[in-house]
Formats: sequence, C-alpha cells, structure tokens
Amino acid sequence: MDFRRPLLVITIGLASLASPGRAIGQTPSGWEPFVELFRAYVRADSIVGASALVMHDGRVLDRIDVGFADRSHNVPVDGATLFHWGSITKGLRAISIMQLRDRGRLTLDDSVVDNIPELRRVHDPYGPIDRITIRMLLSDTAGLMNSTWPYDHG
Repeated sequence: MDFRRPLLVITIGLASLASPGRAIGQTPSGWEPFVELFRAYVRADSIVGASALVMHDGRVLDRIDVGFADRSHNVPVDGATLFHWGSITKGLRAISIMQLRDRGRLTLDDSVVDNIPELRRVHDPYGPIDRITIRMLLSDTAGLMNSTWPYDHG
C-alpha cells in the first residue's frame, strides 16, 4: 500500500468530486459541526488525506479537503484528487439496489441472473446459480467464492 496517497473519501450525496462550482452558505444546518468532526477524525486516525462534500441537485454546496494527495511532495488534497475507494463501493452498490427496489424495478428476491445473465457462467458448488437472489448477494450469503469466477484475473 502506498501511504503517500490519501486513503479516505466521504461523499454526502451522489456526484463526482470534480463537480464545478459551489454555492457557499446554502449547506444544511449540520454541515459545520460535521466539518469539525471530520477534521478531528482525520487527525485522530492519522489519515493522509480526505475529502467530504455536500451536494444538492447536482451542485456542490460545500466541500472540505484535508491533508495531502501526495505527502512526500506536499501536494494538498483538492477537487481533482483521486482516492482509493476500496470497500466503500459495497455500501454504494447496496444503496443503488435499494433505490431500484423502491422504484419497483426489481425485488430483493429476484434471481440475480434475471439482471446479470452472464453470471450463469459461474460455477456454484452449492446448486444452480439461478437460485441466488439479490438479497443473498447483499447479505453475503450467496456462497460465491473467487475460485468459482470464470473470468481471467490477469
């Protein structure tokens, strides 16, 4: 792991960190206390660099950038900093699935292959892949393992 790179990003709302423009002063009432807690968290955990932003209707209302994008060269975090997202995508994926469920586009008990037919190529030692539901994937109870994945990892 390269510890010169920032390791944390928090987005409040769904948007690109590189969104242009911001309208300071229109932030939610809890933003300033959040900023102080955010700074304290970054400091307490010795995080190299971090960002958080709040958006509404596709506009960045405000953002906080703390620390370094590259500590060894004293390059600060800014709106163009690329972050290592890591496992945060699991939560974002779950939110997206729940939004689709709320809109009636799918149910959690749908077979996963109804939406991703390519998964039929996966070998499942516990039974037919068609029995795996979206709910099972979200709760990590599908039984899929890397060794069952048919795609090249190279």
